[in-house]
Amino acid sequence: MDALISSLMAYGYWGLFLLMVLDPILPTPSETIITLAGTLIAAKKLDLIPAVTAVAAGSVIGSVIAYAIGRYLGRHVLLKYGRWVGIKPAHMVKGERWLNRYKILMLIFGRYIAGVRQVIPYLAGIGRISWFDFTLYTVIGSILWAVTFLVLGRTLTTLVHPVAASIAHYWYIVAPVVIIGLGVFIWRRQRTRHARQVPEDQRNTQNTPNA
Repeated sequence: MDALISSLMAYGYWGLFLLMVLDPILPTPSETIITLAGTLIAAKKLDLIPAVTAVAAGSVIGSVIAYAIGRYLGRHVLLKYGRWVGIKPAHMVKGERWLNRYKILMLIFGRYIAGVRQVIPYLAGIGRISWFDFTLYTVIGSILWAVTFLVLGRTLTTLVHPVAASIAHYWYIVAPVVIIGLGVFIWRRQRTRHARQVPEDQRNTQNTPNA
């Protein structure tokens, strides 16, 4: 995680852009990457608007490349090589079913669905969705995607820092409370498990035939 943050700080917006271009081709933890970029926004290392632009632009370009692969190379290429980039036949079946039913929604919000996000642009190309429709809804979805996780990262950082500072300041109060709470939780869990075990042992004894 520290290495990823260091890389984002070193390469900045261009690093974000390149990672998003590669996202449909290589299985990258893009949500984590964008959220971490949001923490850098909170730390004043990056700015929101350029970061949104980098993430959205990279996502659009990567998706268009994947769309072109699906459109011009076809399904057999995805079936043959998809496993190398984390795309399974089950993902294709699920993605096609949803894309046929909810084309616009999937092009905009499909990237939020694990196991489907990566395959949607390929399937859009295979299904011959028009270039205009695909590009339009991909741009909208990419901007929403970027804003969602960048703002999430920034907001979490803003909320967590004061809490962490308070815990560090009052550790001598917080630590005993946490330890006592954990002890009570374990004790109650063991007590409940024992209470369930006793009737079961009694039933087993009753069901045992006398010699």
